[in-house]
Amino acid sequence: KVIKENQKKEKKTKKDKIEKTKEIKTEKKEEKNKKVPKTQKGKSKKTKPKKDEEAEIEQSDSSKSESDSLDEEGSDSSDSDSDIDSDDSSQGSEKKKGGIVRAKFLQPTGDEFHIQIQGPIATWASPSNEGVTVLVDKVITEGIWKITFTFQRSDCSMFITGAGFVESPYTENLGAILGENSKGCMYQTGGILQHYGQGQDRSERYVEGLDSLSDGRQISIEVNMKKKTAIFFAGTKQIAPYYDNIPSKIQFAARAYFSGTIFRIVSLTKLRKPTKPLVGARKILW
Repeated sequence: KVIKENQKKEKKTKKDKIEKTKEIKTEKKEEKNKKVPKTQKGKSKKTKPKKDEEAEIEQSDSSKSESDSLDEEGSDSSDSDSDIDSDDSSQGSEKKKGGIVRAKFLQPTGDEFHIQIQGPIATWASPSNEGVTVLVDKVITEGIWKITFTFQRSDCSMFITGAGFVESPYTENLGAILGENSKGCMYQTGGILQHYGQGQDRSERYVEGLDSLSDGRQISIEVNMKKKTAIFFAGTKQIAPYYDNIPSKIQFAARAYFSGTIFRIVSLTKLRKPTKPLVGARKILW
């Protein structure tokens, strides 16, 4: 009987130990779960950047905003400072980029002239020398316009070469020298400005002793259709004499004689601001 009671006590003690062990394990498991929270499915765990990384992010953001503001300022200032005007009234074959218009030479008609036209390039292709005036397609009626030509292989020291403009429409013989009638004018590479106006003597229509131009140089003409004035440039230098009271419709033109001469339209630009005549410059009435 005593043995049976001892066995019962022993079993109870073992059972108590097992239950106590289970309780300890359960407590440890609960503590572990409290320390490490479970992450939700489908959501990535966000990590906080280090201090160095935060500094880099702030710096890149600030530099980006600064560059954006500089770009905006730059575009505004370039627009406000530009003298080029965008010509919304451009027509025909013209394609404008800002105020620069695509222009081309017209094939001369009336006689069988040996001139090869390739858009803005005109080549005097006769087997012998042949004096011809070629017109630019754009008819100018309003605004401020400037055209620049270059010329090559012209032998301009021996033969008449130059550029100017004519009253449009121009019905004169294109084989005649540009500026030797009342409908046109020309700046010759030899430093001569000529326009044979009606009722004017030679001293009034023929100005000598101006800047001469060698082969490969530029000639530019600027017309102000509001004030009806025209200014010439030898290279980049403004020529002092200028024309006043020019026709209300004009076309730019180039003239050469020597076979093999090449004239090129460098640019035709509509301007916002005119070039002022030089102080004390001689005014020639059209």
